[in-house]
Amino acid sequence: MREQTRSYIAQITTHFEHQFATIIDSHLQSIQQQVNLTNIDILKFQLSALRKLPHIAPHTSITDLPEDQYRAITVLTNMMGSRNNHGHIIF
Repeated sequence: MREQTRSYIAQITTHFEHQFATIIDSHLQSIQQQVNLTNIDILKFQLSALRKLPHIAPHTSITDLPEDQYRAITVLTNMMGSRNNHGHIIF
């Protein structure tokens, strides 16, 4: 499961990086055609430095817990219900 999560995060990160590069390249081509800049590489370098990828959370963070914490969460969820339930079992 952890390997699948890492693979998913790597895939999404690559997708965001590709989207960012595509947007930057298209805007720089448009600017270069309109303004006739010769040092467009400097502008591209500066814009690339602004790239900050969003935090990508795994599908479930519970799978990353140590085994004892995972078991504790499982017991509590089974005994008290999930967060989606609007109440708890009354003893």
